[in-house]
Amino acid sequence: MVKTLLVIGSQKIDFHAIFKDQKLSVDGEPISVEQAPWELISVTSYSDSGAVVTIDPHPNPIPFTNQGTRRTVTVDFVLFRGGTRGTFHQDFRNLLLALMYVNLPSINSLQAFYDCQEKPLLYRKLLQVQKRLGTLEFPLIPQTFHPDHKAMYFLPEFPVVVKVGTASGGVGKMKLMDQSQWNDFRGLVSQGNTYVTSEPYIEWDYDIRIQKIGAHYRAMKRIVASKESGWKSNDSACVKDEDVPVTPEYRRWIDEACAALDLDIAAIDAVYSSKQGRYYILEINGSSIGLAARHAQEDAAHIRDLVMHRMDTLFSSAPATTEKRSPSSSSTSATPATAPSTSRASSPSSSSSA
Repeated sequence: MVKTLLVIGSQKIDFHAIFKDQKLSVDGEPISVEQAPWELISVTSYSDSGAVVTIDPHPNPIPFTNQGTRRTVTVDFVLFRGGTRGTFHQDFRNLLLALMYVNLPSINSLQAFYDCQEKPLLYRKLLQVQKRLGTLEFPLIPQTFHPDHKAMYFLPEFPVVVKVGTASGGVGKMKLMDQSQWNDFRGLVSQGNTYVTSEPYIEWDYDIRIQKIGAHYRAMKRIVASKESGWKSNDSACVKDEDVPVTPEYRRWIDEACAALDLDIAAIDAVYSSKQGRYYILEINGSSIGLAARHAQEDAAHIRDLVMHRMDTLFSSAPATTEKRSPSSSSTSATPATAPSTSRASSPSSSSSA
């Protein structure tokens, strides 16, 4: 019997091709992939028969797929590759609740993905890790939560970075230099219905992204050639982006955070300040993380193997053959690894940190 995998996200990666010819290890059941963004799907959940998903035609369908047609499927597993909340007030959490209603298996888990839709829920878990390990072992940036403009009465130390709601990708953030700017910003917040977080502005030299997909690790370093291009590392021009070794410190950060949040796919963003001689962990993101273009196909293959291993465990009538399905435990250094082929006859090769 065919198992249907629903991939919710953008068209940047063709998961039809990534999962082509994949079957469950023991029973040999084929995998059918449906890929669509949140805005094109509707969900009806039945307590006795699961989630039935209707998908509207995509305006720009991936060639040689069924994306140009309207179809209705019963979903067996979900891969979340796009968040439910967007820059322009999109909010598809009602669809997520429909999937949660029938406990549909997924990566990341339903609860973990739900938590990722609200940055304060992520931060509170990271704060628990820091309190357990200590600031030196887990250097989470200090932050203040303001549920509305009325809670912004007390002034912070300047300069300060404010973030509106749960926006990401450099959107919804401002650097405020003094009380006058703070008061102006507070007035703007009063016109909306959202929360704000504030944190000290760090004069950083470079930022680090530590990525974990199953048991595969990767670290990337970004340096802005000129701060005149902007103070946001992910929104600045002339960025030098390179692979770096996954240090024991980086590995511990991402492992502790993933364990606390039950994340199979995640990335931590941190900055380093030579002026202060230390790192600051800024945030963590879940399975919707963007993949570096130079590693996209390789990382998509790691995602595929993680999903197939999980589906094997859930749906096969006998225990999964972990030697064949289990994602490789590896750390990527500054030298890019060779992308694995789409065949999974053997487990992906491992690469070691430099």
